[in-house]
Amino acid sequence: MRARTFEELLDRSAREHHQVQQIHQQHPQGGTWREFQSRMKEEEMKFEKGAEDIFGLEI
Repeated sequence: MRARTFEELLDRSAREHHQVQQIHQQHPQGGTWREFQSRMKEEEMKFEKGAEDIFGLEI
C-alpha cells in the first residue's frame, strides 16, 4: 500500500466534506435513520391519499 501525500489527503477530505454537505441539504431535518424512514412513510401515505382524492384511485 502506497502512502498518501498530504495533498491527496486534503483532496479526499474536501470531497468527503462536500458529500456530507450535499446530504445535509437534501435532508435538512436530520435525525436518526428510523426517524427518516418514518418521515418517508408519512410522505408516501400523503401521496397515496392525494392520488385517491384526485383520481379516485385506491393504491
